[in-house]
Amino acid sequence: MASTTIIQTSFAAGELDPALAMRHDVQQYAAGARRLTNCRLLVGGGARRREGTRWLAELPADARLIPWTVDESKKYVVALSHGRMDAFRDDGTPAGSLVGCPWTLAQARAATWFQSANTLFLAHPDLPPQRIARTGETSWSRQALAFAQPAGAGGRIHQPYFKLAPDSVALQPSGRSGAIELRTNTDWFRVEHVGCRFRYAGREIVITSVYNSVTAFGTVIDELPPSQDVTVDNAAGWQVGQVVEGDETGARGEVVGISSGTLLRIVVEERVGGFKVGEFVTGPESRAKVTAVAEVPPAASRNWDEQLYGPVHGYPAAVGLHRNRLILAGGRAVPNIVCASRTDSLYDFDVGDAIDTDAVLDLIGDAAAQRIVQVVSGEQLLVLTDRGCYYNAESASRPFTPANFGLLPFGSPWPVSSCRAEPFDNGVILVTGSTIVKLSPTGDTTAQWTGTPTSLLASHTIKSPTDAAFTTGWYGGVETYGFFVNGDGTMACMQLLESQQVRSFVPWTIAGTVRSVAALGDELFLVTQRTANGAVKILLEKVDPALSLDAATTYADLSAATARYGTGDGVQVIAGRYALGGLPQPDPAADGPYDVGLDFPWLIETLPPVIQGRSGAIIHDTMRICRVWVELLGSHRLSVSGQTLAAYVVTDELSQAPPLRSGPQEFRLLGRARRPTITIHAPEPLPVTVLGLSMEVSA
Repeated sequence: MASTTIIQTSFAAGELDPALAMRHDVQQYAAGARRLTNCRLLVGGGARRREGTRWLAELPADARLIPWTVDESKKYVVALSHGRMDAFRDDGTPAGSLVGCPWTLAQARAATWFQSANTLFLAHPDLPPQRIARTGETSWSRQALAFAQPAGAGGRIHQPYFKLAPDSVALQPSGRSGAIELRTNTDWFRVEHVGCRFRYAGREIVITSVYNSVTAFGTVIDELPPSQDVTVDNAAGWQVGQVVEGDETGARGEVVGISSGTLLRIVVEERVGGFKVGEFVTGPESRAKVTAVAEVPPAASRNWDEQLYGPVHGYPAAVGLHRNRLILAGGRAVPNIVCASRTDSLYDFDVGDAIDTDAVLDLIGDAAAQRIVQVVSGEQLLVLTDRGCYYNAESASRPFTPANFGLLPFGSPWPVSSCRAEPFDNGVILVTGSTIVKLSPTGDTTAQWTGTPTSLLASHTIKSPTDAAFTTGWYGGVETYGFFVNGDGTMACMQLLESQQVRSFVPWTIAGTVRSVAALGDELFLVTQRTANGAVKILLEKVDPALSLDAATTYADLSAATARYGTGDGVQVIAGRYALGGLPQPDPAADGPYDVGLDFPWLIETLPPVIQGRSGAIIHDTMRICRVWVELLGSHRLSVSGQTLAAYVVTDELSQAPPLRSGPQEFRLLGRARRPTITIHAPEPLPVTVLGLSMEVSA
């Protein structure tokens, strides 16, 4: 058969899953590769050996990175490790630290956060929400989030409250003010309740001591409402648990007992004066005239609640900021609750009368939603759970208010992981298990969001991610990427351009493991665990386009390099366009400055070619790739299937550094195979950019 030329103009489909080896019928096959190790895909479709990283600092312990942007001139990355926080400027300069912090490393990794200006909020169900503040260029403070205590509120705390006990549990105070005893009709109190707040008919009591599981003592913060025996002319139709209202006084209360045929025992909820003789009381099914009123000791009532978040029931699992409201969501006790603060006070969660500016407290009205994992603020509030995704259908004509709040489900029931979800490419990217999903607005007024898995064709590159970051460009370039730190310490680089139908993933590896990742605009930072000079180190590193080695340091001379890096096989020295070999004495010598760091593998392997015969596609017959032309751009030399370009050609000046190559480079190959591929790698750790290739194939 005559030879056939096959042209690959792009690697935009990325590294395809090995399970797709026979799927030459899909369009991604023509723009994909079997392997693209440590490549950075370009917006035009080329594949470049990824940039190296600069050694910024050695961290005291393994850590999670969080980016912190105050403004364009003040940017930090903060590393959260066991019991501490260390801050660094974007050039790696130490910028202060906090010690004695309440989190473990595992809690820091699983926590949700949001940062705005000089404040960072951190939430984990085992910890009080943390508020970290930047108080100076290198100074920081930390405290547990304190809920609002507005002036004139009588000592009340405007925090979320919820009836956490079963509805049948009633609470009876011994008095209306001062120090009182509290009793429940079943076990409820725990010693951890000391210092917590209960509300009886909406009035607050702080627990001062716990005697046993049904008895506690407390101090009334604002006088409790009265209980009244209200005699009416007709008690027919009244039931315990009904809420009744006086037509003249406006008093409202819960009926907690009915006796004597005409006697209602009522715990007054509003208007401390209570009901009066002569007015009518109205219930859901009855109306009667009041003939007598007598105040009685506080009655046992089911109308009570307690603070939602605290040492007894845990703390919120998710935190966010949306429409100038602080969002607290989830937690151990009520895992499907969403709390949004007042619009005029981030720390005030008073639901008030449910006017537009009041706080919001609501449950996801869907039994399938078991546990809120994260919240994401965009044009609408997204609530991500372990069973699926929900959105609040808000718009300019339907603003975020208590009356308009209601979460609607969308997409498949993806179990969202704790790996951070973020807005990206006009949508939101989340992780579910080992799959990356993009949530996108639909523009439809009835089904406003949808979700699409994006990593299915490269599922082997995604391995239970633990951290994620998303750049807004790449060091002044046009490319934008998402990065996912896998559970095995590798990383996947995602290029997603839905407008260009580009969805690609390539694996990034290092000599060691990646522990965390963060992006500050177009810059990428890593926490890594590496072995340097025989010692295991936790490093803060930053991707640097000027480097082609990892964890690199630039030296004017090499006298101090060995003490940091040792003389292992992976240590390399580069001076300009010269790759000089390893330490302690690179050969040949060249003038500095010298970049010393760790090498990393770079490899492109094509998919087997598919050529057409008389009976259709030829796949498993033996073939020979006779010649290959590799299109380069500003590249150092490379090897193709074992053949290496010479560093110089006869017209080059040998006293100068090897020139960069652009344009097609020809390689002639031998040998036949049933599934032949082309492998491309660099013999030295220097930049290479492959724009595409063509193969002459004979069967």
